[in-house]
Amino acid sequence: MSGISIKLPLQIGASNGLYELNEDARQAIKQNFKNLILTQPGERVMDPIFGIGIKSYLFEQSTPFLFDEIKAKIHNQVNIYLPFIQIIDIKFISEATPGLQGQIDPHELAIKIVYRIPPMSETEFLDITIE
Repeated sequence: MSGISIKLPLQIGASNGLYELNEDARQAIKQNFKNLILTQPGERVMDPIFGIGIKSYLFEQSTPFLFDEIKAKIHNQVNIYLPFIQIIDIKFISEATPGLQGQIDPHELAIKIVYRIPPMSETEFLDITIE
């Protein structure tokens, strides 16, 4: 059995024991980053400030001000919980994105985050679409 953390969502393991495992630190970091983005503040037991709560923004008016607020929250939470990664770029794709009006569901928000893991000299991408 080799791995460093349980892969989410839980899946029955074929060769690594009871559950599938993240095989390396890069996979575990990506999973932890995604959990940070998706977790609603107050949802995690004993840590009420953990999480961005991105789903709570889904039905807000898509404006540059809202995107700046979300970016600031992401940067703040990463500095607290994942200080070993460096965010390079955060892009939002929504109905308000220039050139995409009418082509994207107004109740959908996609976030594309480019980040770097300096200790590993790795650059990674995290794509999250909230519907």
